[in-house]
Amino acid sequence: MECYSICLPERIEYVKILEKKIKNPIYIFNAIDGKKHIDEFKDFKHVLPSETISAGMIGCLLSHIEVLKNAKTNILIFEDDCEYVSDCSEFIKENCIFDILLLGTNENVDFTLQNSKFVKVKRFWGTHALYVKYSTIEGILKIYEKYKSRKIFLPADWLYSYAIKEHNLRAFAPLNPKQYFKQKSGLVSSINGKVRN
Repeated sequence: MECYSICLPERIEYVKILEKKIKNPIYIFNAIDGKKHIDEFKDFKHVLPSETISAGMIGCLLSHIEVLKNAKTNILIFEDDCEYVSDCSEFIKENCIFDILLLGTNENVDFTLQNSKFVKVKRFWGTHALYVKYSTIEGILKIYEKYKSRKIFLPADWLYSYAIKEHNLRAFAPLNPKQYFKQKSGLVSSINGKVRN
């Protein structure tokens, strides 16, 4: 397993703190600047018709795509506003048969309870910590290309959620979505420009 953090230059210090907490090296992936790709998506419709496609959404999505494309093994993807809460190694061991482990989301929207510790997830909000099996990556990238060809914009969490649904992926998360990792409060979101609570 390799760990990557999609990181803005000003947030590298947070990734270094995270790296010490998880006791694993984290490769820095310089976040793609969505402003440079606005024209590429100007004719696209957001999957939620009422939503506007922001430069932050574009940068986040394209960064996830590039990390996935360059993966050579199973990968743990962090976003740079991710904060360590507790050790997830036992959770990973308990869920040895999986495609995606959601180790840090804002909310698991559509899920079924598996036991007292974890849920099987179909749709979720937030991608600040997720573990993706290498064998799953090709299917996720196919979903990206499918909706791109239809000019439908899927933000990163929607991309993974659609892949889970359309490829019947085994995606699990702790009952409390913030049990292992959460978004750091007080930072300005690069997606919507609002301060994180």
